[in-house]
Amino acid sequence: MGHLANAGALIVQVLFGLAIGLFFFRFLMQGLRVDFRNPLSQFVYRATNPVLIPIQRALPVIHGWNSAALLVTFLLMLAETWLLYWLAGRALPTAALWLIALALLIEFGANALSWTVVLRALLSFVSPDPRSPFVQILNRISDPILKPFRRLVPPLGGLDLSPLFALLVLQLVRVLIAAPLAELGFGLATGGS
Repeated sequence: MGHLANAGALIVQVLFGLAIGLFFFRFLMQGLRVDFRNPLSQFVYRATNPVLIPIQRALPVIHGWNSAALLVTFLLMLAETWLLYWLAGRALPTAALWLIALALLIEFGANALSWTVVLRALLSFVSPDPRSPFVQILNRISDPILKPFRRLVPPLGGLDLSPLFALLVLQLVRVLIAAPLAELGFGLATGGS
């Protein structure tokens, strides 16, 4: 049964990871006003619209940020967390489940943004085509993260250190926000069950 549960957990993590990523990037792309004509943007919008359009009637877009996309992302993380614990033969109290799912969502967001910064830094060494749909989205998502650090730390000898500082801050988000929330959730799980 242990191997079947492990296989089930792997399938859950992959499928939910793809769905969570899709809705999270929809949230980011809409909020950061990534060009809708971009083929990758169109794919994300087409894939998420069937779920989001009905929900958006109750949860409007606020200053460009799609609250329905964020809600669906959180609900998917909540469902994934519940399923993984269920597959492990454990139950979580509701408050613990919500806190752990929130911590995992924050960690997911920090990791996703970290990867955009890393990819942007790596691509800067090969001078990619700026008209590439992928590069346009990558730049649009990573710019708000990198710009504050570029103002604080100008390039030294042509070397842009802003990605290092951005990655440090994103790591601090994981350590100082996501980890304590998860610990609180795990504490509730052990004390409440």
